[in-house]
Amino acid sequence: MKIMDYLKERKVFFFVLCLVVVFCGLIAWSSNGALTDRAYYILEGLGGLCIIYIVLDYFTLRSRIVKIRHFFSNGATDSQSFSYPLDIIYAVQAERMADEYRRFKVKAKRQYSEELDFITRWVHDIKVPISALYLLAENFSGDEAQKLEIQIAFIEQHTQKALYHIKSNSFEDDFQISKTDTMKIITTALKQYAVFFAQKKIALDLSEESFEVLTDEKWSGYIVSQFLSNAVKHTPQGGSIAIKTLEQNGRVLVCIRNTGQGIEPEYLEQVFSRGFTGGSKRSCSFSTGYGLYLSKKLADRMGHEVFAASHPGEYAEFCLALSKNLNVTKM
Repeated sequence: MKIMDYLKERKVFFFVLCLVVVFCGLIAWSSNGALTDRAYYILEGLGGLCIIYIVLDYFTLRSRIVKIRHFFSNGATDSQSFSYPLDIIYAVQAERMADEYRRFKVKAKRQYSEELDFITRWVHDIKVPISALYLLAENFSGDEAQKLEIQIAFIEQHTQKALYHIKSNSFEDDFQISKTDTMKIITTALKQYAVFFAQKKIALDLSEESFEVLTDEKWSGYIVSQFLSNAVKHTPQGGSIAIKTLEQNGRVLVCIRNTGQGIEPEYLEQVFSRGFTGGSKRSCSFSTGYGLYLSKKLADRMGHEVFAASHPGEYAEFCLALSKNLNVTKM
């Protein structure tokens, strides 16, 4: 406890003490117009006692604060160890709050578990009607079939995004590190967007080079799929998307570059921010700004890195840097 903090804590006491000293001095002076030796002794004794009291009070208060801090840091479980009534009141109240928090935490965890279980089951259940819709779409032909397939794909992607968002809050419970191939991650993600490539007549340039990395295939695949989703949205009709993998500074980069408007330099630092939907030239009516944010969140937790580059008017590129060694960050 700092001296200034102590003075602030006891400011009322020191104000009253000053009044008492002034009052005693005036009484002593008014007795015969001058201070006598006895008055001097009284004032000196009073001053000495005040100093002794202040020193003892300062160290006592500091000791009480240390004890209270220790009590709170240990989870507020032994209020009877205090000797001062005010400290006991604080401690008892802290114990009640700690108990309420523990009960709330247990309840919230149970509710979250139930909600996650419901969402997970719902996502798996909805796959059946989505598959049925794809089959029904085969009965159509031409543009109608393509448009229907695109809308079904949107439903499937948004459903998947909801599931990954829920699971991202309990990432450590659903994380499995293993050796996997970058080409496998990329091709799995590409399957979801075949209909979009066909609809917009987007040319695909896929690097055949592949690397073995240590990661969670499902979570990394989701990040790559979000990069693809972003690329498809912002690639003009008849444009192109290039996917390349390369090794750089001991890491393996999976980079997805699309032709188009690109991203203005002033917005490049914000692309992974929550709710960011692009600059004035890159805004999109059906963008939520959540996919890239979730991708960065997941990459950070896996110890990977995501970053973006762009040349306005030419291209935008998003890269996932995968490690060859495990480096998971718990959050």
